[in-house]
Amino acid sequence: MDIVLRAAFVWVLLAVAMRVGGKREIAQMSAFDLIMLVTVGDLIGQTVMQEDYSLTAGVLAVCTFALMAVGLQYVTWRFPATQSAIEGRPSIIVRDGVADFDVLHSERIPLHDLHEAARGGGIRDLRDIDLCVLETAARSRSSPRAAQETMKRRIPAQATTRRPRTPTRAHRECQHGPMPQDTLDGLIRLLDLEAIEVNIFRGLSSEEGLQRVFGGQVAGQALVAAARTVDDPERMVHSLHSYFLRPGDPNLPILYDVDRIRDGRSFTTRRVVAIQHGRAIFNLHASFHIAEQGLDHQEVMPPDLPQPDELPDWKTRMEPHRETLGESWDRPRPIDLRYIRDDPMSRTGQSATSQQVWLRAAGELPDDPTLHACVVTYASDLTLLDTTLLPFGLGWNNANLQMASLDHAMWFHRPFRADEWLLYDQQAISTSGSRGLARGEIYTRGGALAASVMQEGLVRVRR
Repeated sequence: MDIVLRAAFVWVLLAVAMRVGGKREIAQMSAFDLIMLVTVGDLIGQTVMQEDYSLTAGVLAVCTFALMAVGLQYVTWRFPATQSAIEGRPSIIVRDGVADFDVLHSERIPLHDLHEAARGGGIRDLRDIDLCVLETAARSRSSPRAAQETMKRRIPAQATTRRPRTPTRAHRECQHGPMPQDTLDGLIRLLDLEAIEVNIFRGLSSEEGLQRVFGGQVAGQALVAAARTVDDPERMVHSLHSYFLRPGDPNLPILYDVDRIRDGRSFTTRRVVAIQHGRAIFNLHASFHIAEQGLDHQEVMPPDLPQPDELPDWKTRMEPHRETLGESWDRPRPIDLRYIRDDPMSRTGQSATSQQVWLRAAGELPDDPTLHACVVTYASDLTLLDTTLLPFGLGWNNANLQMASLDHAMWFHRPFRADEWLLYDQQAISTSGSRGLARGEIYTRGGALAASVMQEGLVRVRR
């Protein structure tokens, strides 16, 4: 028992020392550091084992160290509020070409180390940096040698590494077909951004092996970032206007930089820029409004449509195309989507100008109206651009098609829940010049017009 207590005490002492010193990798250490490491290792062995060098004592010491490490990992996962105290937080060390010497001093980063890191990223002058974030290296932010810089806008390269994530139950079960709620919980976590500075947030991407980030994810995360800076909880998003500027890299985090443009008596306006590889990939303007009473009018929901319970879910509907879809057919989906008429692959050769789908979150959501708006923003990008192909009888599996979202706008009219059935009524408005424009109205099952959507996208047919 004495060995276990001594090992636990030494482990805690080492964890505190490494947290203060910020060095957890050999690459971060100087020659002197390595000599000290060997010396301290020998002292630790004597302190823990003392005169008992038996196999049992060694196993007890190793197991104690391992259990303490696992316990710390569980604590930071179960209680996220402890993560910053235990593992540190990212810090902004350069903004608009000016180094923050207070942060450099507190992080014990010599200025020449900052210049060296910038040169390693292809940057000759700090004045060329709009934003530089000192990441938590190996979950510790205190070592300059472990810093990776996240450069914004004018920076030609980005050295940020993807933050490791503890596998969740939902992620582990994805290999064996998770329950819908687990998949939806994964989307909720995806939308739960990490605040790394005032008005700056970081989001991750889903682990689905996609070549580029799904546009609905970026729009949903950007709206979350905007909402996090609105101090009045009574102000709900009523509109957003966004542009997709570059494809997102799913293997890297996305930085969301929020500009608090205006806080008025009734309206709040925010601008959000999503950044990867040092360049803007997406921007969004969102407006928030306090609830007010007034006149009321809306378009009527299309009548006599099949109810969602009468329609097959996406996986059942797409079963005939399973081989063509490959792994994507069996991929868990956080949105339950049900086509009212033919699916995009079966209607090839049939001309139409509109389509309707029923959709909802595949599980239960918390009672947070902003989260429901963000989930619907995510879902609104799933099918709308496909509508522009309907007049031509084309399906999105056509090998000669190149499609990508260019801009996306939404207006939120009335309260709704994203985990209840919503009708997405979509119309093809215009297609010309390799661009297609589509409009959508989202109704509650009771017929209330919840939101309106407009989207223009690249629709290019290779000859």
